[in-house]
Amino acid sequence: MIALNKPRKVDVGRILTQGEYFYFLNIVGLGFVADVNAVAQKLKVFGNVSYTLGVLQQTIFLKSTPMRIELDGQILERDAIFVEISNTRWTSNFLMAPKAEIDDGKLDVTITNKLGRIRLLKCFPKIFTGEHIHLKEIESIQAKHIRIETDVPKVLTPDGEMFGATPIEVDCLHQALEVFWK
Repeated sequence: MIALNKPRKVDVGRILTQGEYFYFLNIVGLGFVADVNAVAQKLKVFGNVSYTLGVLQQTIFLKSTPMRIELDGQILERDAIFVEISNTRWTSNFLMAPKAEIDDGKLDVTITNKLGRIRLLKCFPKIFTGEHIHLKEIESIQAKHIRIETDVPKVLTPDGEMFGATPIEVDCLHQALEVFWK
């Protein structure tokens, strides 16, 4: 099988959190998405629906977080629901970063700014098609170096796992890993 595929170099995301480096290939999130992931992991028995159930539960407790986000030196002060840093377009069934390329030397940062519960539920289905990036509450920005600070540490969810917390620094390691590609 490997002999039939060609090698390709892909980017790797590197996170510095709590004095340690961690790496991701797909995505790392914080805020609402990390909280939803924590719930979804407890509800795995429901399969793919577990994430949707997590969204519904966390919507009840919806709260924004003041964040200082630095993207390649540009500083943004935001009151955000969540931030996702993507190396690829998809995470599970969600087209989180429709413009992401795994080998372009950039990470796609999706910032969901403060919005109400009803608006969140109305917007949620758009994440399946990537249409969410056109909403007024969403910012989609590419960057090579990202730093995020919050007043209260926010847990991270790199590639679906639960570890690390803000403050974080994230770098895109351009074409750092060679994989076999079909």
